[in-house]
Amino acid sequence: MAKKKVFLTGASGSMGGIAFKELLGRRDSYDIRILLRPSKVNKENFTRYETEPGVEVVWGDLTAPDDVLKCVTGIDVILHPAAMIAPAADHNPEMARKINVGAARNIVDAIKKQPDNGDNIKFVNVGSVAEYGDRRPPYEMIMVGDPLKPCIIDYYATTKIDAEKIVVDSGLKYWASIRQCFVAIPNALS
Repeated sequence: MAKKKVFLTGASGSMGGIAFKELLGRRDSYDIRILLRPSKVNKENFTRYETEPGVEVVWGDLTAPDDVLKCVTGIDVILHPAAMIAPAADHNPEMARKINVGAARNIVDAIKKQPDNGDNIKFVNVGSVAEYGDRRPPYEMIMVGDPLKPCIIDYYATTKIDAEKIVVDSGLKYWASIRQCFVAIPNALS
């Protein structure tokens, strides 16, 4: 059986980084393509993977439609955990919108440019429980069907809702949007 080709966004982030490590350990089943901004830190951390079998590093940006199209072409599965998260999103809401919403739009558009309108591509969008808003007693539990009511100044949550809406309304054949909870980031307080 041929290996599946996976396009992973956010490989330099917390959730995407864990997904990247997990996929690296499964290269017998998957070829991995990642898109990374060519920042100094990303170059230091990911240049070594450019020669790794089963890994393709594309230097570019999720906000650039041509870079996303290059990464989506020939892919079987897209895992999209990349995001500008709080507090950075709250400090720069325009950039949060460009990254969080724009990237989702670029991925959907790139899928639709594939043969058969991308009907063979499976797309997993990663949202956040932040979309539900604050959960304090006595209503701290989240239930299926709960309304999305983020704090109006939580730009991360509001942009993730808008990104999810793009995916839901996309008309893609295979998609899922999951809402992850907090991911413990090493050295978050440093």
